[in-house]
Amino acid sequence: MGGAWKSYLVGTTGAGGRSLFALDVTDAAGFSSSKVKWEFTHADLGYTLSRPVVARMANGRWAAITGNGLDSSSGTAKIFIVYLDAALNDAGGWDAGSDYCVLTTDATASNGMGSPAVIMSESGAAEYIYAGDIQGRMWRFNIADSSGNCPTAWKPHEVFKAVNASNKVQPITAAPTVGLAPEEGVMVVFGTGKFSEVNDPTEKATQTLYGVHDLFGSSPKLTRSHLVEQTITRQTTTSFKNTETKSSYTEEIRETSENPVDFASKKGWYLDLVNMTSGSPVQEGERVIAQPQIRWGNVIFTTYVPSDDSCAAGGTSWIFAMDVKTGQRKDPYFDLNRSGTFTTDDNYSGGKKATTAIHYGLGGPPVFVNNGEKTFVLKSDDGNLKPRQTRGQPPLAAWRQIK
Repeated sequence: MGGAWKSYLVGTTGAGGRSLFALDVTDAAGFSSSKVKWEFTHADLGYTLSRPVVARMANGRWAAITGNGLDSSSGTAKIFIVYLDAALNDAGGWDAGSDYCVLTTDATASNGMGSPAVIMSESGAAEYIYAGDIQGRMWRFNIADSSGNCPTAWKPHEVFKAVNASNKVQPITAAPTVGLAPEEGVMVVFGTGKFSEVNDPTEKATQTLYGVHDLFGSSPKLTRSHLVEQTITRQTTTSFKNTETKSSYTEEIRETSENPVDFASKKGWYLDLVNMTSGSPVQEGERVIAQPQIRWGNVIFTTYVPSDDSCAAGGTSWIFAMDVKTGQRKDPYFDLNRSGTFTTDDNYSGGKKATTAIHYGLGGPPVFVNNGEKTFVLKSDDGNLKPRQTRGQPPLAAWRQIK
């Protein structure tokens, strides 16, 4: 910006206020009040609990992108795009259309936009925004037009409507993640649920993991009837034996179905979050409030089950690893017997069935680390980190082009 590279820290005031701010941290050691570049407020910007995304727009300007959150004045779902180099007018005010843009969906009330995910073009400019709202809609915004600061072509398209089998709306608050589809288009993977209002801890309605095939353009709005159902088929506590060390390790696990997804007739998959310990589905309020990750063709979800005592802190979590395109789990993903390899010894049912999910204690988004040779996910039941090796190689540290 201004002909020089800058490092900006952009954040929101979360549940403590209705604003977005930017700090110039290019020279962190010399930080002062002059490094506070701006604070943005707007009547339609509510309590934004999400992490904003910073991206270079198609017009070349850098911007912070966020959903408008909860409890805005209009109560509708919107995306805000705030330019980092906003030149505030002499009165210290903000000019719509040059300093910031508001992308409006529709007039549906009691609503708000959750955390966004931004997809880049081959040139590195922001091309699409995906975000879900409190009323269960997953939206796509095409922001590829570079003709101005807020082109009229930047319009929303409703990709999906999330309701459970009881036809109850499933709120989407966590950011989705977007990956490669079998052919054209992309897979948009996300979970439903929220945990931000006073009655949320006691809400038991079934929430769901989704993988939706979006073909871009004006493709029709999808619902769960367009998707293949995957189910939790088993939930149990069992042990996994390391035949080399003779040690056994106990894990609470889940297995899921392996129903095929024919993309000629279906547009993805879904899996309802229910407790199957008794062999029958029990609603316990399990939900997704963290963005999933995609690693080596797998989508990794962390789910959250609040404590039964609405006045108590805590709860519990599960970490799921599923094929991003089908929602299946055919090969072992977690090294459950601590052997350093992935074999049928990491499976349940006599080595016949791969484990889809493991009990995660109380966890947020999965944290992956590597030692240069292996990749681990950090697991905690009691505040102590317990790494579990996962399938997939560590990423490249660097690369060099050879002519």
